[in-house]
Amino acid sequence: MIKWEEQLYQGRLEWMAQPCECHSIDIWEHAKDGFSWCVVTEDIEDAAPEGWSPTLDDAKRHAAAAYTEWVLEQPNGTAEFLAQLHALEEKLAHARAELARERADVLEYLSELAVNSDTLEMERVLLEAVADISRGEHRREEGA
Repeated sequence: MIKWEEQLYQGRLEWMAQPCECHSIDIWEHAKDGFSWCVVTEDIEDAAPEGWSPTLDDAKRHAAAAYTEWVLEQPNGTAEFLAQLHALEEKLAHARAELARERADVLEYLSELAVNSDTLEMERVLLEAVADISRGEHRREEGA
């Protein structure tokens, strides 16, 4: 998913996305109506996509689709696109592993609190919390 940033440039609003280090996508309000957009590359000779769309949402969607299609048509486009996808998948796997470690730490901490609690009621409440977290039920809203 492309992340758009709104910015003020020379007194006008523009939207920019940087899907990779060597390309950006720029959108700006057209002088008369609608929005113009283009892909900016390091090489001025690149025949990168550009266009016009009637609304900002259309411009974002059209520019992103045109960029993806253009990248895939490049001799190394598919490899670059797949490399970016792989990097994102690695980040996601790392984040999931980190969350699993943190969850295990919380469960261990609550279990220790339960074992060392002063009352049976506190032990019961903490062990219920451990069980709920283990099943993923701690995220449910009351009454849901």
